[in-house]
Amino acid sequence: EVAAAVVTIVAGILLCYALLRPKQPNRPARPELAAGTQIKPTSVSEFQKYDKNVIVFVRSTCRFCTESMSFYGRLLTAAKSAPSNRVRVVFVSSESVDVTLEYLAKHEVLVEKNSVDSIRPADYPFIMGTPTILAVDHQGRLLDAWRGKVDEAGEKRILTALGLQGV
Repeated sequence: EVAAAVVTIVAGILLCYALLRPKQPNRPARPELAAGTQIKPTSVSEFQKYDKNVIVFVRSTCRFCTESMSFYGRLLTAAKSAPSNRVRVVFVSSESVDVTLEYLAKHEVLVEKNSVDSIRPADYPFIMGTPTILAVDHQGRLLDAWRGKVDEAGEKRILTALGLQGV
C-alpha cells in the first residue's frame, strides 16, 4: 500500500509538471540551402568578377576543418591554376580575420588577408556547422553546397563541380 501511494504521488507530480511547465518558444526553422538561393556576399566576396566563387566556412576549434586542411590547400592551388577570373576561394569564420589567418597558416593553407572574412552567424542562418563549402555563381546564386568533412570521393566531386578536376 505504501509503494502504491508513492507511485501515485510521483505520477501526479510528473503529470502536473508536464501540464504546467512553461512552453518553449517555437524556434524559426533554418532556411534551406538549395541551388539558386541568393547568398549574401561577404566583405571580401567579389561574385561578379569570377565565374565561380567558393566560400569555405571554418572555425579554428573545428576538428573536421583541421582534418580538411590538406584538401583546402589543393583546392586553392587548383583555383589559382585555373584561367583568370574563373574560380575564387575565400575563407570565412565567426572568428576574427587574424585568428582565421593564423589558423589557416598553421596548417599551411596560405591565403592573403583579402581572401578571409569575419562574419556574423546571423547573416548566414543556413550554415549549421563547420566546415561548410558553398559554390556560388557570378550573380551570388548558390550552385552547390557541401557540409562536414569531405572524403576523397567528395573532394573529387567538389573539384569536378567547380571545373577544377584537371587543373
